[in-house]
Amino acid sequence: MFSAIEDIDTERLLASDIEEIVSSLVVNYRLEVPTLDTENITIHVPTREGTKASKLPKRSQFSVQISVPFRGDGVLFGLHPGWYPLDLPIGNVVEQRLQVLVEVLGMRDEIIRGAIDNQLLNVERYLHALRARVEKFNSQLSGFARDRVERQRTLTFDQRTLLTSIGFPIQAEHIVLEPKAPSATAKTAALDALLLDPTFDDQSYSKTLDVIENMAFVMERSPSAFASMGEEDLRQHFLVQLNGRFKGAASGETFNNTGKTDILIRVGGHNIFIAECKFWNGSKVFTETIDQLLRYLTWRDTQAAVIIFNRNKDFSNVLRSIQEATDAHPNKERGPNKDSDTRLRYVFRSLTDPNREIFLTILAFDVPSVSSEGEPAPVDDLRSAERPS
Repeated sequence: MFSAIEDIDTERLLASDIEEIVSSLVVNYRLEVPTLDTENITIHVPTREGTKASKLPKRSQFSVQISVPFRGDGVLFGLHPGWYPLDLPIGNVVEQRLQVLVEVLGMRDEIIRGAIDNQLLNVERYLHALRARVEKFNSQLSGFARDRVERQRTLTFDQRTLLTSIGFPIQAEHIVLEPKAPSATAKTAALDALLLDPTFDDQSYSKTLDVIENMAFVMERSPSAFASMGEEDLRQHFLVQLNGRFKGAASGETFNNTGKTDILIRVGGHNIFIAECKFWNGSKVFTETIDQLLRYLTWRDTQAAVIIFNRNKDFSNVLRSIQEATDAHPNKERGPNKDSDTRLRYVFRSLTDPNREIFLTILAFDVPSVSSEGEPAPVDDLRSAERPS
């Protein structure tokens, strides 16, 4: 499992929710103690090739091989459960069947059946002893996976930050987390729904916002790597992460409706997410940014976001001004629903159709500038900053 974590694609590791990755690992690497299917046992007398008739066992000695199908991980039959009061069962595992040789004295059916039952009982005791240790392992697996994934993610963040500080663009690998292929019927239904109303479901929309938020957290934690970047450079880093999840479907400065939007995700010829990026420059500019985004949306575009970068000293005051300005917007219908202090979800009315609702999320991030001495630059040195009122 640890090797698999080290092999996780970089873009997937950065863009995906950690719990998604952990859940996938637990499903793939948890152990299932075998369960015997005693209703479908088969038996046969093993052959002894090359054995002369005179050397065949006496009539009072008899051997029979039982074959028991089972569900679970056959590899566990090769493990010792620790302390065990009886002799360990001996047998072979062939595909999903356990084969055990039973030797008895006597040819009566009740003697043979009793010997088989004793062997099965010994196997069940063995599995019972094994189950306690496997359950303990399974209960710890998610913790092991989460710790290692978080460590790998931190290492990847640090490497990405280092690469960013060098000054060259980072190439996206265009690899995406894809669910298992649905049936043909499900594909047809999904396509029909997309053509009628090409939108995310709420979970997909939230995951897209998570990708953006995770990249912004990197910027907040490593201000020196992003201090000199403008909107276009910062936007490029978000596009790298989004393209990792959406297989190259995210683009920047793309024409849509009445203008060019900063971030556009287009799948199957349909827009499924649109966002504008801006440095905080006061409530008036922020309101104009919302107006600009609403003009860029067509009737079918219903999931959008405004991403605000703050380089003021008083981020708390900026957050308060953002909420006040959004609440005062004439097209606001409902909200905010607070995913966090810096992530506010609203429902807006479309500019062209008052009955059409738009899900608009405001994401605000504190990305301070850094002076030549390595300290945050004062507000007066920032051309795009506005002193809080």
